[in-house]
Amino acid sequence: MTRHIVTTLTLGLALAGGCARTSADDSRAVQDPATPAAEPTSTGARALTVTGINVDPELARTCGMATPKAFFEYDSTQVEGADNSGLEALAVCVTTGPLKDRRLELVGHADPRGTDAYNAQLGRSRADSVHDFLVTQGVAADRMTTRSEGERGTDPADASAWPYDRRVDIRLAQ
Repeated sequence: MTRHIVTTLTLGLALAGGCARTSADDSRAVQDPATPAAEPTSTGARALTVTGINVDPELARTCGMATPKAFFEYDSTQVEGADNSGLEALAVCVTTGPLKDRRLELVGHADPRGTDAYNAQLGRSRADSVHDFLVTQGVAADRMTTRSEGERGTDPADASAWPYDRRVDIRLAQ
C-alpha cells in the first residue's frame, strides 16, 4: 500500500511539476545525478555530482543516516533517485528514534534560470515534494514546515553550480 501511495505521489508530482529539460541544461557536462555527492576537493571545488536533498550534518549524525541519493532534474519537483533509504532513515529517526519529539524545516531552492516568482514557487514545490514523501513514511505533516529561498544565493554566471542549486535543505526547526 505504501509503495502504491509513493508511486502515485511521484507520478502526480511529475505531471504537476514537469520534467522538461532544455538544451541549456543538457549542454553542461554533469555526471549521473544518482552518483553520491563527493566531498569538496583540497581546492574547495565541488565534484560534478548532484545531491538535491541536503540533510544538516548534525541531524544526519544524530540519526546515524547516510546522505540521501536523491535529486531534482532541471525544472522538476519530483524527488528522483534509486535509493531513498536516507530519507526513510530520517523518517524513522523523527517518528520513533532519537529525534521523535523534534520538528523539521524543509527549505527548497532553484537554480537562477527563470523569474524570481517562478523560482520561488519551484523551490516551494520541491520542499513540499520532500514533505509529502516523509508523510508517506509516517512523519506527521504538522511536524514539518516548508519554505522556499528560490534562487537566493546562486551565481547566474556559474552554470557548473546550477545542479547544486536544485535542492531541498533539511534541518531541525528551532
